[in-house]
Amino acid sequence: MIRSIGLDVHPTTVYVTVLNPSQDKLEQYEFPLETPALEAFLASLRPDDRVALEATGNTYYLYNRLKKVVDDVVVAETAKLKKLLGGAKTDRNDSGGLAYLAYIGALPTVWIPDERTQKSREFLQYRAGLVRDQTRYQNKIRSLLSKYNQKCPVSDLRSNDAQLFLTKVKLNLPWLSREKLALLLEQMQAVSESLKRADDLVEALAAEHIETDLLATIPGVDSLLALTILACVGDISRFPTPESLANYAGLVPSVHSSGGKKRHGKITRKGNKLLRWAATQAVQSLRKVPGPFRNLYRRLTRRGKHGRAVVACGRKLLVVLWHMLRTGEAFRGADPVRVERKKTRRQNRRSQARARLSDSRARHDRTLTANLAILRDLATQNKSATPIPEQLRPHFCARHADQLLRLRS
Repeated sequence: MIRSIGLDVHPTTVYVTVLNPSQDKLEQYEFPLETPALEAFLASLRPDDRVALEATGNTYYLYNRLKKVVDDVVVAETAKLKKLLGGAKTDRNDSGGLAYLAYIGALPTVWIPDERTQKSREFLQYRAGLVRDQTRYQNKIRSLLSKYNQKCPVSDLRSNDAQLFLTKVKLNLPWLSREKLALLLEQMQAVSESLKRADDLVEALAAEHIETDLLATIPGVDSLLALTILACVGDISRFPTPESLANYAGLVPSVHSSGGKKRHGKITRKGNKLLRWAATQAVQSLRKVPGPFRNLYRRLTRRGKHGRAVVACGRKLLVVLWHMLRTGEAFRGADPVRVERKKTRRQNRRSQARARLSDSRARHDRTLTANLAILRDLATQNKSATPIPEQLRPHFCARHADQLLRLRS
């Protein structure tokens, strides 16, 4: 019988429970999450072991390391796992519960995406954080202006009209509030520059997916929305029906059933937030184009339910997306002329993004090599207590470093 191993992972430690039914043995211990200890633990595993761990911040790294030595590695869903375990929450109980549920085959698991999809997800989440930061700084600026009964006439504080208005307002503000406004504007500008670079990376990542051109046939779906949908969905074959994809996005009504009575409530909102945002965001443009989505939106908004209409159209769009990704068929009813113009604009944006990213990568490489030259100087003069990493040793040739030193000086 195979061993069942549960890992309760923390930022610095891992608590292990090894359930060995063949020997009627249970072993529990803890080791620090450091390279030597992790390598020793991986060496103790067998290919036929079954390892279970909970979804945490460093799960993807540990999952990749474990898959190299163990064939069966599963990741548990946190919300459902808490309901199954119950009781006192301790490292011993959590790791033991993971091992036992994995042994009996009752562990609620999550799908682990491939490396490309995982990187796209992480970057899209980072970009969403930049958007939230930008919104937060704009709200702080408006809050500061409202204290002096000032209101910007335009919604976008990055526009030229808004900058002209803010420049005039500064003249009438007290010194301390004026400095605070200047700091907030600098922070907002820094986030805006980061968003521009992030959008260039989105174009580069979207170009790696061949399905981007397929999804771009939908009116209102650009590179950002297409990449978000592809990264959130991942392998479309893991959704057997269109309803399962809508349920994954949390765009299905909640159901309350008891005693033969069934009542439907609001949407569950349990699932992938980015996918739900992408679907509803695409609907904002799709509802203005003649077709079934505009007809559905208008029929549902006759009673003034804009939010419900957008949700219903978003769920309908996910059904269409499921069929498109399954069959490879383009969006029905798309205007070929508009699709071709959209493709041309997207290609132009990608070429411009590649040029900007190439310049940025060249600047980063010059900075890195200059830092390597400084590290070489410290190492040769025995002033550095940190040894040169093995993967960086090829960069320490004398001719290359001397040239970089001249550039730095």
